[in-house]
Amino acid sequence: MKTAKDLRFSDSAGKAEKLLKKLRKGKAPEGIFAVCLSSEQNRLEILPSVLLKQPYYQEKPGVVLGYALTKEEAEEMAAEMLTEAYRKDALKDLSACLTAEDPA
Repeated sequence: MKTAKDLRFSDSAGKAEKLLKKLRKGKAPEGIFAVCLSSEQNRLEILPSVLLKQPYYQEKPGVVLGYALTKEEAEEMAAEMLTEAYRKDALKDLSACLTAEDPA
């Protein structure tokens, strides 16, 4: 999966730069959840970040939009993203509304 340029982090995720370095090295701490945009169905998914290391998810089209320390925070983040898309009248095309992909 690709990563959005405007990657979001929950408030309790700590220093985003430090966490992002670990994630890019493939060393995601256990317990971190990723909010992802699935390109197949134009929907948001909440996944444990350890799943993103699996070959299926590395090859799967889609974009990681944010990270949270708990599933509840990930759900709140996803709700905020959907509210943002709703306000922009862009629920039919979440990708255009929520992503600016980072090539890395």
